[in-house]
Amino acid sequence: MRISKNFLKSSLIYTLAGALPMASALILLPFYVAYLSTSDFGALSIYFAFSYFIQLLTTYSFDTSLYIHFHEYKNEPRKLSAFASSSFILMMGIGLCVGFVFTVFGDLAFRNIFTDQSISFQPYGLLAAITGIFQAMFKVHGNLLQSREKPGIYLWSNVATFALIAGTTIAGLYLYPDSLMGPIGGRFIAAVVAGLWALARIFREFGITFDLPLVRTTFSFNFYTFLYQVLQWVINYFDRIFMV
Repeated sequence: MRISKNFLKSSLIYTLAGALPMASALILLPFYVAYLSTSDFGALSIYFAFSYFIQLLTTYSFDTSLYIHFHEYKNEPRKLSAFASSSFILMMGIGLCVGFVFTVFGDLAFRNIFTDQSISFQPYGLLAAITGIFQAMFKVHGNLLQSREKPGIYLWSNVATFALIAGTTIAGLYLYPDSLMGPIGGRFIAAVVAGLWALARIFREFGITFDLPLVRTTFSFNFYTFLYQVLQWVINYFDRIFMV
């Protein structure tokens, strides 16, 4: 009975925390309607979709593979620490590469994809890209918390991030009405704070180690899971690009 209660409690916590992104969208919607034009709101959905795409690139499915390898290495603390630390260092490297590529070619890509002049890479596309990179760190850290059965930290970290996104977004909309700086800048600030917090916890607990042969063992699994996630992104978000 005790195990059953703990299971139900953890499931409820993970469900509530997982529902926060949808809750933030609903809570912030009236503020978007009040402070943004219809065209700006449409552009905002494009930037959010782009940010999530960058998150997928940076994560490279380590949110899934870390769950699997945690259970494989949980009785080998040194190996688990090396794998967790190496995974986050690799994601940081991927994020830097993705950020560099889009910094150089982002303007060209946006000009060729979007004919609407209101959707440009500078400055909002760049902020959305950086947001996606830090969101990836927070996302994978959250999955690792679930694997390690730490629902308390998982819940409060998501609640704090949700509150930070809502607070900075509403403040930004108030300070910069009829501008995308509020919602995109607010989410950028929240993502950077949450991502740095996640990285600090990982490296404080697991140390700073990069074992490429160890982390490379998961590449083939990650690749196919990554393709699936990209296809899911296309299904859920690509219609917005067609509409533009």
